[in-house]
Amino acid sequence: MIVEAARRSGALITADHALELGRDIHAVPGPIDRATSEGTNRLIEQGAAIVTNTDLGADSLTVRSVPAEPELRDLLAAVPAAPVTVEQVAAAAGGPADEIGTSLTILEIRGYVTTTRDGRVMRMPGRRPMMVR
Repeated sequence: MIVEAARRSGALITADHALELGRDIHAVPGPIDRATSEGTNRLIEQGAAIVTNTDLGADSLTVRSVPAEPELRDLLAAVPAAPVTVEQVAAAAGGPADEIGTSLTILEIRGYVTTTRDGRVMRMPGRRPMMVR
């Protein structure tokens, strides 16, 4: 959990390493006019789980913000919130549609994307790609 982080800080480096290890990232929002809140607010914008309550139990801190695997994180970043075809995702991600399709299935099983009735895919509501770097 990141409580306070400037735009360039060790806390963001730690968050990046945590993502590489498949750990969840949680951030406490701060005032928008404070330099020490820029990093935490950016993490939230990029998809970190937001913490706004001090009464959180252990169960509320189990939401995974992004996939642990870098290739799945990159693919998730190419999936928009509006439905698109697998071919459109493949073009945005720069990979072959058959391989992209397999990875999209993994993301769907994990709850990051969903398939519409007509076979198009989209990011699940509330799931935004998160790139710390």
